[in-house]
Amino acid sequence: MRNSFRTLAVLAGMLVLPAFASAEDTWRLEKDKDGIQVYTRAVDGWSIREMRGVARIPGRLSCFVAVIDDIPAIHELNEMVSTSSIPHRDSDTQYQLYSTIKMPWPLSDRDVLNLRTIVQDGNTLAVTITV
Repeated sequence: MRNSFRTLAVLAGMLVLPAFASAEDTWRLEKDKDGIQVYTRAVDGWSIREMRGVARIPGRLSCFVAVIDDIPAIHELNEMVSTSSIPHRDSDTQYQLYSTIKMPWPLSDRDVLNLRTIVQDGNTLAVTITV
């Protein structure tokens, strides 16, 4: 069970930039290990690449979404996060997520403010969480 949550934490912790990539850019498989595929693609005007993680994890979808959406417990899933909160909420499925990320010495901890959107496809029931 703990490994499933670790896998979930890895997926939840992936940084997905807004979709600035041009239409001709395609996702490139970078890693396929332990049932997790990590894809990247270039983003116009950015030096870092957009990332997408894909995995099939047995369990109820609603439970996984609830774990990812449990903002006060993020630090339990990701040891690099020391604090997290929602400074502004547009709706139940779109909100600003503030986190303090622990950095190793000699760096200072980092403040991160992301817009998180959770969407479920009505046909496939797939849930996409964009940060």
